[in-house]
Amino acid sequence: MHAIRYTLSRVRVCDRAKVSFMLKRIYRAENKEKAKQALEDFKIKFQRIYPKVVKLWEENFDDLLRFLEFPLETRRFIYTINQLERLFEEVKRRLKVMEILPDEENADKILFLIFLDGVRKSQKGNFLVLNLYFLILFILLPRRLYDD
Repeated sequence: MHAIRYTLSRVRVCDRAKVSFMLKRIYRAENKEKAKQALEDFKIKFQRIYPKVVKLWEENFDDLLRFLEFPLETRRFIYTINQLERLFEEVKRRLKVMEILPDEENADKILFLIFLDGVRKSQKGNFLVLNLYFLILFILLPRRLYDD
């Protein structure tokens, strides 16, 4: 989302709708191959007018579209970032009161408990929010928590 905002801030107002439409074709693609094709279309259309913008998307393609590796249900939460930002703000708020964390394993356990609390507090029936929390719990946190 930040890359899209940055891109749109670098193009003329009269071109923003066209650029936005083309970018949506990239980041809403079903898979990386279709996204890469949409990027080629974007390049053909805007390379001459906005070479720096095209270069930004080409150089950072894999990083910007890493969320395409995840299931469709969880992608919206990854590329819209609002849910993630809220979640990380909650983690910072909770960890701020703890001046010392004994070791890395205890820090991981605290994060695990914070995320579990988020699952418990999330809206009932909101499958997408639950997917976000479980994505973080089982992918971003170390596997050693689940080996016991």
